[in-house]
Amino acid sequence: MRILYIANELSPKNGWAVINYYTVREMARLGHEIHVLSAANAEQAQMDGITQYPLLTCFSDGYLKPARVARDAVRVRKALGAAMFDVAHVLVEPYLPILPFMKSHRKIFSIVGTYAVFPFQRGSNKYLYRFALKSADAVVAVSRYTAERFAINNTARIPVHVIPLGVDIEQFAALEESGGEKEDAFCFVGHLKPRKGLLYAVKAIERLKQEYPAVRLYVIGEDDFKTYAQSCKSYVKEHGLEDTVVFLGFLPQDEVKKYYRRCVANVLPSVNDGDYFEGFGLIHLEANAAGIPTIGSQGCGNESAIIDGTTGFLCRQRDVDDLYEKMKLLLEMKDTAAYGMMCRRCREHAFLHDWRMYAQKLNDVYQSE
Repeated sequence: MRILYIANELSPKNGWAVINYYTVREMARLGHEIHVLSAANAEQAQMDGITQYPLLTCFSDGYLKPARVARDAVRVRKALGAAMFDVAHVLVEPYLPILPFMKSHRKIFSIVGTYAVFPFQRGSNKYLYRFALKSADAVVAVSRYTAERFAINNTARIPVHVIPLGVDIEQFAALEESGGEKEDAFCFVGHLKPRKGLLYAVKAIERLKQEYPAVRLYVIGEDDFKTYAQSCKSYVKEHGLEDTVVFLGFLPQDEVKKYYRRCVANVLPSVNDGDYFEGFGLIHLEANAAGIPTIGSQGCGNESAIIDGTTGFLCRQRDVDDLYEKMKLLLEMKDTAAYGMMCRRCREHAFLHDWRMYAQKLNDVYQSE
């Protein structure tokens, strides 16, 4: 099959780029001929056998502009010529307006999270997105929650296929099932922005410290929103938690895995903020693959990533008491056989949701009528 992907960038490091990278890698492994249209200024991972066209500028400053879409359409036609593809697939929502210009027998649109909603509802660009959506033959959602949030925009009743994201088991398979002796510690892995709910985790760890003086929260991630990150750090300082909440910034994946292994659990208490929401929560699967349970929020895509009570726990959003209770329960379980069993189930769950499985289900969508 000859497939054209439209994406922002290919990288195994962050956000949309992770999904793009593994989708392209696994579909190539299935034997397809892969071409990728991406942003002109993107940091690209070079992949053998993949033809890349880094020329899109329509979303270069974070805002889509119709004039740029028109210019990109001209560039695409010039670069691709008369080439016809079996499938053209937009992997990241902002680039949907490019889809109608693609020459393909089947057109697919992926929805991940926030951008599955507000581009269709806000500003003058909403008409551009609504028009472009009509050219799609199918939509792929990363979670049932994302599909439900998208439904209001799906006026053309385009078929929606829910395919949860995967984890790169090659990175975790070599880890021993037992993580050794655990600290009284949790890790938060994610960008420091309001939607990730870090402040709620900080407040929960503050309560836990009264009963577990040695408890720690390791915060791993970049300061995407400087104001929010600073507010979290200010709270830590004002409440004397500098030795309890440790900000580590961005770490390479091998270092992140070391923190997974030394912690009792991962915690990412995502919150919905209007049209901003957690579409899936891939970090939860990665923590499971490393052999630890994870705590996330109800009422968002976390519900597709966590089996409540089996691979971790789901908490009510913005409820510090509920979050505290789940974290305390895991600390109490730490040295028990029940905790060991939960960790084994976490690994089993993650290894059943790898990127190969994701690619195979996506392949089925490409071949469906």
